[in-house]
Order: sequence, then C-alpha cells, then structure tokens
Amino acid sequence: MSGSFESNRFWRFAANEAHGRVQVFVTFYRGGWRPYCNIDLQAIEESATEIRMQGASLVAISQQMPANSLRSQRDNRLSFPILSDHGGRVVKAFGIRWDLPEYLQAAFKMFKIDLASVNGEPSWTLPMPGRFIIGTNGVIVYAEINPDYTHRPDPGELLPILEKLKLALLHKAQSSKKTKH
Repeated sequence: MSGSFESNRFWRFAANEAHGRVQVFVTFYRGGWRPYCNIDLQAIEESATEIRMQGASLVAISQQMPANSLRSQRDNRLSFPILSDHGGRVVKAFGIRWDLPEYLQAAFKMFKIDLASVNGEPSWTLPMPGRFIIGTNGVIVYAEINPDYTHRPDPGELLPILEKLKLALLHKAQSSKKTKH
C-alpha cells in the first residue's frame, strides 16, 4: 500500500481504515536516510501486533519518494505501509512541516544528504517526528510531536490509550444494540 498520494489520499486511507471500527496509529518520519527514523520504525514494528490487538491500524508517512518509502518498508521489515507525502501537504495539514534553514541545508549537503533528490521536490522541508492516533470519528485523540528528533515515545506507551479507545468503541456498540432491541 506504499506510494505517493494526493493530500486527501491519506484522509481516505484513514476514513477507510476507521469507518467506525478502528483507530489509525500514524507516525511521521523523515526518511530512510535517518538512523533514528529507522530505529523508531523498527520499535513500532515490534509493537505492531499489540497495537492491532487494540483495534488500530498503522501507517507511516514520509516526504521521501515512493521508491525510497518502499525501500524503507522492506529494509525495516515493516508490516504496515509507508505512504509518501510528496510536497509535504499532509505534513503541513498536521502542522508539523519544518523548513530547514540554509545553514542546515549546507550541512546536509556536506554529509551527502540531498533532500531535494530524496523527496523529489526542492522545498528542503521535513516533518517534525510525530505520532498521532486518529479515532473512528476522524478526530485526533492523541498527538505527540517533539522538535528534537532524538526523543521518540516508546510505542508501547500508547497501548493504554488504544485500549481505552477500544473499550469505548465496545461500550458504544453494546449501547446501540440495547437501544435497537
């Protein structure tokens, strides 16, 4: 399911996944060129089964080109898709798009990291690392964004939140059954 998408493709993905039955666990990351990002994706993968048991589906979003996202998905042995947000429209919609200042662009280039090539567009923007849980009604029920890319929450810390949401869904389903009878 990896691939490029228009800005509303993510929303369609989220709506199709949720559609009244599951939450969507969304993680934004900078790209396969970033070791911290790969470690974070692997940590999420280690918790993926538990996350799904709480009724959530998972998706990662990066501004890198689809081929780079597919490579990241394969290299990190992920069971969840990485969607490519060409131009950072979804990142911008979530309010976590960051423009790299010129001095950082120069430093990146010195280390042979050319974001314009990796992302397939010249903006030199990155998402701040962030995690979101989107409820079945499309509302963000959890958000964690840290401008320091070295600080990422343990995915297991989100399990109690997902469990509460799952229990609320079960309670809602049981209540609606009772009112129909």
